[in-house]
Amino acid sequence: MAGIAYSLVSVTIGAILAFAVTASTPGVSLPAVGAVLMIVGMVGFATFLYLEWQRRRAYGQRYGGGPGGPGGGYDSTTSYERDRY
Repeated sequence: MAGIAYSLVSVTIGAILAFAVTASTPGVSLPAVGAVLMIVGMVGFATFLYLEWQRRRAYGQRYGGGPGGPGGGYDSTTSYERDRY
């Protein structure tokens, strides 16, 4: 879960640099650095969510996972199919 934290911290620091800091530095544009940090943080956040989704999906396919853990969880049949017999 550190990926989410690093991404959100990056976006937060970038937003502070882009919108709240009014100091000027020679040779470095703080708003530009802030915008880059925000973009990198958002890309990192989206990447982390995608990879986490893939990991959970692969685990569920491999072990039939769900809320009950390996082998438990969701039933693939509908209530109509179960009650029919």
